[in-house]
Amino acid sequence: MPEDDWGDPWRTVDDLATRGYVDPVTASWLTGWFTRLAERFDDSGPKVLIHGDVATHNLLAGPGNELRALIDWGDAAWAPRAMEFAKLPLTQVAKILPAYAAQSPTPEEDLAAAILWFHLSWALAKLPAPPWPAQRHWTAPTTSRLLNILHFFTTTPPPPWPDLT
Repeated sequence: MPEDDWGDPWRTVDDLATRGYVDPVTASWLTGWFTRLAERFDDSGPKVLIHGDVATHNLLAGPGNELRALIDWGDAAWAPRAMEFAKLPLTQVAKILPAYAAQSPTPEEDLAAAILWFHLSWALAKLPAPPWPAQRHWTAPTTSRLLNILHFFTTTPPPPWPDLT
C-alpha cells in the first residue's frame, strides 16, 4: 500500500498477523489501539488542502528564520487535516501542534489522535515493504516510523499524547 493511501489499519494488522509479522496478542492490542484512536476523531469531517510533504527542505526562511514560503506542492491533496502532520516525526508534531490547533476548528486532542492514527497505520503498512536504501528521508527505512513512535512515547511526551496510548 502506498504511504499516502489512507488504508484500513484493522485490515493491515490482520494481514500482518496472518503473514507472521505480529503475533495474535499484539494484533489484538493494535486493533484495540486503532479503535480507541478512531473514537477520538471524526474521519468523515471535511477535507482540507494539505501540502503533503512538510519538511525542512520544503521551507524557505527569511531573516531570523521567519517562515517565508512553503515550496514543492507536488504531494498536495484534499485530505483530513491531520494527514498534514503524518510525515513529520512526532517530536516535531508535538512542538508545533498547539499553535496549529489554536487556529483550527478541531480540538488539539482530536488532531493528535488522528495524527497518531496515520503514523501508526502507515508504520505498520510499511513493515513488509522492501527497504529503500537510496532514499534519504526519515521514513524511507521500513521500521523508521514505527521506531519513531516508540521513541516518542518513551520520552515523556506532553499532553495530550500520553492519553492516546
